[in-house]
Amino acid sequence: MNDIKPRIFIFGLDGGTWKILKPLMEEGFLPNLANLVQSGTSGILKSTIPPVTAPAWSSFQTGVNPGKHGLYDFIGYKQGSYDWHLTNAKDLKIKTIWRIASDRGKTVVTINVPMTYPPEPINGAVIGGVMSPSTDSKFTYPHDLYKELVENIDDYIIYSEPRILFTDNLEKAIDRLIYIEEKRIDAAEYLMKKYNWDLFMVHNQSLDQIQHILWPYINKSHSYFSEEKWSIISKFYKSIDESIGKIISELDDSTTIIVMSDHGFGNLEKVIHLNRWLQLEGYQKLTNVGKVGVIEKILKKLDIFKLRKKFRFNLIDSARVKLNQNYAINWSETKAFMGTGQIYGHIHLNAKGREKMGIISPEEYENFRDEIKEKLLNFKDPFSKTPVVEKVYKREEIYQGSETINAPDLIVKPVAGYAFTKRLNESKPVSICKIKNDFLGTHAEDGIIVFSGKPIKSSKQIQEVNMVDIMPTILHLMGMDLPDYLDGNILKDILIN
Repeated sequence: MNDIKPRIFIFGLDGGTWKILKPLMEEGFLPNLANLVQSGTSGILKSTIPPVTAPAWSSFQTGVNPGKHGLYDFIGYKQGSYDWHLTNAKDLKIKTIWRIASDRGKTVVTINVPMTYPPEPINGAVIGGVMSPSTDSKFTYPHDLYKELVENIDDYIIYSEPRILFTDNLEKAIDRLIYIEEKRIDAAEYLMKKYNWDLFMVHNQSLDQIQHILWPYINKSHSYFSEEKWSIISKFYKSIDESIGKIISELDDSTTIIVMSDHGFGNLEKVIHLNRWLQLEGYQKLTNVGKVGVIEKILKKLDIFKLRKKFRFNLIDSARVKLNQNYAINWSETKAFMGTGQIYGHIHLNAKGREKMGIISPEEYENFRDEIKEKLLNFKDPFSKTPVVEKVYKREEIYQGSETINAPDLIVKPVAGYAFTKRLNESKPVSICKIKNDFLGTHAEDGIIVFSGKPIKSSKQIQEVNMVDIMPTILHLMGMDLPDYLDGNILKDILIN
């Protein structure tokens, strides 16, 4: 490229955490990431509440909290409907950074960024990420870009079902994910040459999958840690660093490099079945428990069509939630339910005048929220007899904006080592995660952020910054004015001038 202009290249590492990356850098295992940290500014990036991919990456892309952009989970709920739907880019109520930059004449390329499906027409190219159904769908812009990629880099895969990691052949599974992400980098290199780009992002989704399932073999302080398994898994972390090095070698010194994650990670030992807890407390009633079992059987039969493999997001699980809750819950006798959410608990109240069969009157609403909050804070693990809930938020305490109408009434943060599920048909409110069957890693709020480039201070550590601060900082680095509705701020402390 002949013209000199400020450019931004972003590496997205889904679930990246300093808990793992910092020791690896200190061991000399990740030299390229370590060089970026040394030459730039780094610190903890605070995720959204909840620290889940859909709301977190949406807040990064829009610079606002979920109360403005409207996404709280991969599954959305419209108040008053008892209806759930899979969310995607169409659900975003605020312009993305990609659209803003494109509208101002910048050339933008995004690869595999969550919540960019369906792709919006921009000045540049989009390869959709999480929520893209399959490579048979129109998951790219321009629409013929996938065909072009296959012709030039041989292969491109959106996503691999994480349960391939529940295998006795761990090396084969890790090699498969390395291959998928290497092809992602091949696509990035191809598009970097094709476009005279200003803003570019490539996202690694497989890191999140690996940490969910293999956390005990990644975190060296875990009681199940195995050097043998780590020697295999570590190849994936090495491949990430090599990919960073490969891209850096293609960049000139006018480019500011950002490495970031949407959330951090931690140990998962037990899951809390919030709907079962609500049932035991008398806040939720099922019409016919047998219906749940029937629905499960129907959906298992449907899965003979291999929907799990065809679609990135588990439509079978989504259908299970929707059918179970619509047909198994007795709404006329239910005060509260968890229909959306993961990791953190989402509680929707069955409010009169808001829901179709609401029974909580406006006069009761606030006292009832307080009642549930108090009980949750006193809820103890039946195995250890210790609390399982760290904090309970009322939605207005953490969300602001017109889209709070569809937010959960209460958001429940679990104690470290726990995560919430919305399953209905559980006999107990808490269950122990089993190795080789369940996720053993869960999301945490502390993600990572690294800035490196000419405008950035070197060897600097910054205090915790918010997910919504990254977008305005990028716009500022590119010389663009900020929209007045943003929740985030320019990170001026990281800048030389």
